[in-house]
Amino acid sequence: MTTNTVQIVEIITTGKQGAAGLSDGNKGDVTVSSNGTVVAINSGVIVDADINADAEIAVSKLADGSARQLLQTNSAGTGVEWASNIDVQGTLDVTGAATFDGSVSATTFTGALSGNSTTATTFQTARNINGVSFDGSADITITAAAGTLTGDTLKNTVVTSSLTSVGTLGSLTVTNNVSSGGITGDAVVTSGSSTSDTQVYSAKRSDELYFNKGTLEEITSGETWAANDNAVATTAALDARIIDLVDDVGGFVPIANETSFPNANPDVNNGAGTIVSISALSADLTSNGSGVITIANGTVGNSTVTINGAGTSETYLAGFGILVETTTTLNTYTFHRLVPKATEVTTVASKATEIERLGTTAAVEDLGILGTTAIVSDMDTLADISSNITTVAGISSNVTTVAGISANTTTVAGVASNVTTVAGSIANVNTVATNISSVNDFSAKYRIASSAPSSNNDAGDLYYNTTDNKLYLYNGSSWGSASHLNAAGGTVTGDTTFADNTKLQLGTGNDLQIYHDGNHSYIKDSGTGAIKIVGDDIRIENASNRNIFKAIGTACELFFDTGSSTSKKLETTSAGVDVTGVLQCDEFKLLDGEHAKFGTGEDLRIYHDGDDSYIKDAGTGDLKILTNNLDVRNVAADESIIDCHANGAVHLYFDGGSDPKFSTTENGAVSTGSLGISTQATGNPVENDTPTLAFFGAANDTVTSARIQAKFIGTQSGSSNPTELNFYTKPASLGPGSHPLLALTLDKDQNATFAGNVGIGSSNATHLLHLEHATSPAINILDTTNNCKLLILSQNNNSHIGTFSNHNLVLGANSGEHLTINTSGNAIFTEHIYVKGGGTANKFETTDDGCKVTGKLLSERSTSGIGIELKNTNTGNVYSELVFKNNISGTEGATAILQSKFGSDSEKSKLEFLIRSSNAMATALTLDHDKSATFAGDVSAENIAVTKSVYDNDFTNDNLPGSTSGLYVANSYYDSSNPTHSNGNWAALTAMAYDGATNNQSASFIAKSVSGGTTPEVYITQRDGNAQRTAIKVNAAGQVDLHYDGGTAKLSTTSDGAKVTGKLKIQNGLTTAPTMLIGANNGGSGMSNNSTKHANICAPQYLSDTQTGGFRLLSAYGNDGANYVYIGGNSDNVSGTDSHPKSATEVRIFTSATATGNGVQALKIDSSQNATFAGAVSVASKTVSQTATAVAALEIDCATGNYFTKAISASSTFTFANVPDSGTAYGFVIEIDVTGSSTAITWPAAVKWPGGTAPTLTDTKTHVFTFATVDGGTSWRASSLVDYTT
Repeated sequence: MTTNTVQIVEIITTGKQGAAGLSDGNKGDVTVSSNGTVVAINSGVIVDADINADAEIAVSKLADGSARQLLQTNSAGTGVEWASNIDVQGTLDVTGAATFDGSVSATTFTGALSGNSTTATTFQTARNINGVSFDGSADITITAAAGTLTGDTLKNTVVTSSLTSVGTLGSLTVTNNVSSGGITGDAVVTSGSSTSDTQVYSAKRSDELYFNKGTLEEITSGETWAANDNAVATTAALDARIIDLVDDVGGFVPIANETSFPNANPDVNNGAGTIVSISALSADLTSNGSGVITIANGTVGNSTVTINGAGTSETYLAGFGILVETTTTLNTYTFHRLVPKATEVTTVASKATEIERLGTTAAVEDLGILGTTAIVSDMDTLADISSNITTVAGISSNVTTVAGISANTTTVAGVASNVTTVAGSIANVNTVATNISSVNDFSAKYRIASSAPSSNNDAGDLYYNTTDNKLYLYNGSSWGSASHLNAAGGTVTGDTTFADNTKLQLGTGNDLQIYHDGNHSYIKDSGTGAIKIVGDDIRIENASNRNIFKAIGTACELFFDTGSSTSKKLETTSAGVDVTGVLQCDEFKLLDGEHAKFGTGEDLRIYHDGDDSYIKDAGTGDLKILTNNLDVRNVAADESIIDCHANGAVHLYFDGGSDPKFSTTENGAVSTGSLGISTQATGNPVENDTPTLAFFGAANDTVTSARIQAKFIGTQSGSSNPTELNFYTKPASLGPGSHPLLALTLDKDQNATFAGNVGIGSSNATHLLHLEHATSPAINILDTTNNCKLLILSQNNNSHIGTFSNHNLVLGANSGEHLTINTSGNAIFTEHIYVKGGGTANKFETTDDGCKVTGKLLSERSTSGIGIELKNTNTGNVYSELVFKNNISGTEGATAILQSKFGSDSEKSKLEFLIRSSNAMATALTLDHDKSATFAGDVSAENIAVTKSVYDNDFTNDNLPGSTSGLYVANSYYDSSNPTHSNGNWAALTAMAYDGATNNQSASFIAKSVSGGTTPEVYITQRDGNAQRTAIKVNAAGQVDLHYDGGTAKLSTTSDGAKVTGKLKIQNGLTTAPTMLIGANNGGSGMSNNSTKHANICAPQYLSDTQTGGFRLLSAYGNDGANYVYIGGNSDNVSGTDSHPKSATEVRIFTSATATGNGVQALKIDSSQNATFAGAVSVASKTVSQTATAVAALEIDCATGNYFTKAISASSTFTFANVPDSGTAYGFVIEIDVTGSSTAITWPAAVKWPGGTAPTLTDTKTHVFTFATVDGGTSWRASSLVDYTT
């Protein structure tokens, strides 16, 4: 096979995109066979070459090695090995088993290492074992003196032992580490509370001491762990370490998947830090651009769960587990880490053998080599060109050839990127190989040199000058510039294609550059000037030819593409910038004095003047801050100043304190500490300053309703400044807008001056000093020296004035003592007693010989006993007198005397009544000791009988008092010559009284005789003027008639009941309105055929206590033409003496399923005339009709009926309102007249039509539609009858 060696100067392919070539420096030597196949890369270093994935280098093609070779075949020719040490700059990821013949060094090994170290003979640092140094170079012997053993007890001086069993120990102290065998059996501590590492505890005791430790206990062991592994931790240390780790996470809660989060915060303190482990995702989870995962129905109660802190726009696949941490916000968690699938862990576990190989000494040494910085870097390079290695493996024979020209390979390695480019265009390389003659010819046509070639030049040849980096063209006689784009007046026809990162450079300094880097396109000015786009109409459009930016004239506009059109969002104007929509920015800056203005009138302004910041309303409105919670803090945001909450309190703070100094509450406000009011910001108060606490009735009041005002008196300074305190209130007599008046002054001498009455315990003081208390208000005046106390109080319905000490109570006047109440309760008057009562004259007074009463003397008591006692203490035939005097002809004299006398027998007495007769006193009546009464004059009595003193209490309906007792009024007239004249005789018992006008008002009980028998007629009458009118009459047969105003009887008893003439009113006594009214003639009398002559059952209207009208329950009347029965009132009621009865606002009828069952509502008729039946309604052989309801607008009100009408002349949209609740069947019919043309109806979406389509209307026709629903209007079933002639 014949080979040719060529130097690739440039590879050019032609096609749709035009010519593409390698830039300067992309060259190297390639060995190509006669048929154009690349056999070997002779020299050079592969720097950045992509090798196709289907290319590979056979092992046989690798050379056996040379000084500069990295990879070579192994001695058996079955694999590849490194020709020298490898320094991997990064991570070496080995899939499968790896064998390293040499040493492997690395700072960190990830994964398990297996095997033994074959080269390490000693420890880097020797360790003592029981005091004997051990470095691994030789065996050591541990010896100890066992001491002397006595019996079965170990001597207490033996501190070490090789015994494996010592029986049962009551206690044991181990001062050194326990051997690797550990402690077996039950020889562990089961009680005690020591936390030191010198004790080993049972699992139960360890749990008690450490796993169940309280949060306030301090763990003293196991918190700091050594970095070496030559120390064994005790159980206490292990327990403490576990607790330490668990404390870091706050707890651990496993759940099945992402929709199994608990409804409550799983943290025991409802806080942060507890780990929640999702065993396996049931579906993929994807975070948003902020790393937030949102899981709808994430909790078992179907609430949304939010996970923050995940990767940005990252998808976590189903089957993987996730660990998240709780936060203080319910259902909000923080991403912790991803947990791999169990299957992947199993896969790793299945590679245990391979991983174990890495643990051999040789593997460890090799890994140490691989871990060096240089090897890691080389491995990173190889990893980046792994596809190239695969390609090389596919051309292993060529690689073998290349191995023979390793120097050239090294050169190629220096231009690896170029090789990668070649590998990416292997088809072009093959094409070049096929046209190698043309390629060879091209190498003569295009050359690269630092100066112009001087030989073998043909017209059209090109060379690239590496000195000035310009391309030149040979015109047949000389070299000239090939940059036609720079030629004056030059024209480029057709597309010009530039490869990625190939720049179109403009300007002497190549400042303006236009290029594409493979991902993005650039127009760049790399110099010191600016990029200027000049034009009157400048536009930037997207791929859909829609505006993104536009500059026309003096204005610039920015647009947003919605996908189908663009809308202008920002435009510059002479005044600034107009923004359509929301302006979002990370930072918005205005200089000092510049304002951010809002509103048409620029009323709201935000600005900084260089010293202070302002939020200002410059208009006439208010400045409102609208938020549910407002927290005003200092610049460092660590101190609250004002804290406001919607539907809650407003708090004011001072100097960063945690507790507010002033807070509003539901009932007012609370101040923590003193609440000060001052007129001076600093310094001493000024004389006559009046700091004031004012109270207003409403927030917008301009005049106070009350105020408390302090006034500074004098000019003293500091705390000694005297003050007075004034209280102002507004009495009810002041009109609106009046200022309150001074009510109380507390002056600088602690005196209190009240402008009005003073009430203690009373809110309505009616006197200058008014004391009032629920139990015993009192005034207590105490002389502490003599322990004399004067107490004035009101207690137990009495008023008391007393000393309430062992002292007399003395009342006097003009320095004299006139009344003394001594300690025994006796009242001693030193002068006469005068009692005026309610008049000006004395009603009672003492005299030298007795006392005098002017007016009536009344003795009243509630028990038996003496009322007034007249006593004569002399013995013998003496008497006591009660004398009545009157003024007789200007002289006072006795007019009557009641005289009690004793006769010769001292046990017999008599009582005489004396009256004045002929200017002398004479006895008129004597009541003697034998109970007889002797009148000195005549006794006149008419129709009077006095009962005897007999016992007669047999008083029943069948045995009334007989003629032997009682007070009788009799008419004994009897005409024996004409006995019938005695019929109709009557006897009357009359009671009479005068009114204030001395009118004689009387009533009589009259018995009137009738013919035959012993039963009279009985009348009870009232005086009416000069006559008597009958109120009650009882005839001889026992019929009782009750009359009204002397007219005919309104109520008469009969043998089978009672008869009512007129209305029957039943009244409960609570109001003047009747409870029930039964009867006829609501508005008139008689039984004529008149609609006002109803027989009514009425009830009262409780509109007021004096309401006499009622509302009608049931009424009926009849005439020649019709008979009517009404439930409730109607419009034909006529006002009468009781006012016409109204109707009830609601009528309900109740029935019961059984005779003893409770009533259940069967029918309700409300105030809107709607009837609601509880059961089914049956109509047999009758027609149910309803008045059609005209639809006013386009809303059909279902509460107004079931048949509607509507005329429409244009397309209309109907709605349904007030649909009955779900479970109630309801339907209606609507008749629609179409009076216009081209009309259509849009029905609610819930309406379902047969076939799914609403009927089409015909103009100038009538159409009838029916609708029905049973679910409250969620769905309607509809049908139609159309095209009736209008």
